[in-house]
Amino acid sequence: MVSARTPEETRREYHTATAADLEGFAARYDLTIVAAGRGDLVEVFERDASRSPYDRPQRHLSCIYLHGMTPWPGYPEPHVRINAAPQIGELSSMPGCAGTGPCDIVFWEAVPGGPFDCWDDRPDPAGHLA
Repeated sequence: MVSARTPEETRREYHTATAADLEGFAARYDLTIVAAGRGDLVEVFERDASRSPYDRPQRHLSCIYLHGMTPWPGYPEPHVRINAAPQIGELSSMPGCAGTGPCDIVFWEAVPGGPFDCWDDRPDPAGHLA
């Protein structure tokens, strides 16, 4: 018999992890979900070519949470805005909630090698806005 837990009974934890941590996490928790895009965790899982025709990233991503953004004129709040430009990438903005309160989330998806692809140096939040 499988018993379902209510959301209040479910404990979720988020961890930064290395490949060496996985065995301990798997033994400690009922369910361990791993999301990895680079680093040693990627080496733990073989790529399954039958699930994707791509063998390299199709976008380079960057995201920033901002407080005090001026709303887009002519659009009611809250709303999601997505701008797409072929061969360049996509820019999305949406309302969100951070640990510090309501915010706007700005998310860039840059075509590798295109003009939006400018975060190789991994800037800090101030560097995103420079």
